[in-house]
Amino acid sequence: MKGQPDGALFDAVLLLHVAAALVAVGVLATGAVTAVRLVRAGGGPVPPGVQRYFAPGTNWAGRTLYAVPVLGLALVELSGGHFGFGDAWVLTGIGLWVAAALVAERMVWRTERQVQGDLAAGADPGPAARRLYLSSFAVLAILLAAFVVMFVQP
Repeated sequence: MKGQPDGALFDAVLLLHVAAALVAVGVLATGAVTAVRLVRAGGGPVPPGVQRYFAPGTNWAGRTLYAVPVLGLALVELSGGHFGFGDAWVLTGIGLWVAAALVAERMVWRTERQVQGDLAAGADPGPAARRLYLSSFAVLAILLAAFVVMFVQP
């Protein structure tokens, strides 16, 4: 490793990068766990907390997922040559995060909207909730791989 970059701006962007990653993972994990709770309700009464979680609207907190690769690109530029796009771990990490964001947008949040609609219409949200937690866990697995790559920096 060539050393670690320093400087107030780099540190601030790194802090935002890590915070956005933690928020994104937390929101995805919360959505997955809440979907599991909905499935466990088994068509019976939906717990009030689950009902509130799936209130209609866009999951803006989950979209912090997009900030992570953007801030990662900024960190590469601010690193002063300590790391760059020639480093396989940088490209792999950004690529995994972008893949996770695409899967989340295509599967997780689309299915989350379906669960919201099912609950609002009084329909059985069980099948959509199952797809939601499975797709959420898939995205979390991709993000775990990205975390490993970014920390180990092979």
